[in-house]
Amino acid sequence: MTELKIFPNDFLELIKEDLKDLFHKDEISNAETLNKKFAFAKKQEPSYFAGKFNAKTVFVMLNPGGKALDNYSFAEKEKKKYSNSEHFFTEYMNKHINGGEDAFKRYQNGATLDNFDLKQAAFLYDFKESEIFLPDFFSVSDKEPRQTRQMAIRNVLMNKLQLELIPYCSAQFNVNVNVNVKENIDIFLPHIKRILDAIVSYDRKYVIFGSRKFYDLLKAYNNREQNTEIEFLVNNCYVKIEGLDKRVSYSIVKITYNDKTFHAIIANTFPRRDLPNAYEKMRCYGKLCWEELIKYM
Repeated sequence: MTELKIFPNDFLELIKEDLKDLFHKDEISNAETLNKKFAFAKKQEPSYFAGKFNAKTVFVMLNPGGKALDNYSFAEKEKKKYSNSEHFFTEYMNKHINGGEDAFKRYQNGATLDNFDLKQAAFLYDFKESEIFLPDFFSVSDKEPRQTRQMAIRNVLMNKLQLELIPYCSAQFNVNVNVNVKENIDIFLPHIKRILDAIVSYDRKYVIFGSRKFYDLLKAYNNREQNTEIEFLVNNCYVKIEGLDKRVSYSIVKITYNDKTFHAIIANTFPRRDLPNAYEKMRCYGKLCWEELIKYM
């Protein structure tokens, strides 16, 4: 796979280690501590990334959606698809690099469009020079809105890099806003480092963190790590968007890591449940975040 040349070796080795564990032992050793603390899946396929690794736009999520199923067995349900662990790795990388094309084909065959992917497309629509090339799927005059939305999903999946802070799914971590990050920062340290390593491995135009928890994570990380400087330029600013009862919010950070500096926005409100299907409002929120971020770039 020629695409693998653009990935840092350390990043690939982490994926290989997890997949070998899953293939040979039916559970992932690296997920064990997380599983005990936050019920993260150790018997299911991880998700480290999706899309174009050297993309200009990076969107960082907390962890994949879904539940850690105690009764799930990779060996019983998936292993028969792969001849060996190297084959498993190749198929895994293909799936995560080309997921947008695969989704596009499913949608052409009538599959239900993914609201989360459309939500990302709406948020990123007004980020200029993002290199995602999003069509206007908001227009009511569009005679083929489904086809336009299909293309929006394809492009947002293929032309940005999505990173998962924790590559293992856990419904508990996703919804539990009371996780004490400071108390558990040792658990998160290697995962934050992996994300920062990935971000600075290429020149990026935009970096977005998609949850308010990243504010707490980065703050705790900054207090702990001496080789990283994180400056919070805007702290949890709240803004009213017309048509929404609750205000949206964001923070802006300047991060210097391994002698490389980048600015990022923490889209605190991105996961909120009153926004997933409200694409116009999500677009307004994204445009607000872009306008505020570029003031500091």
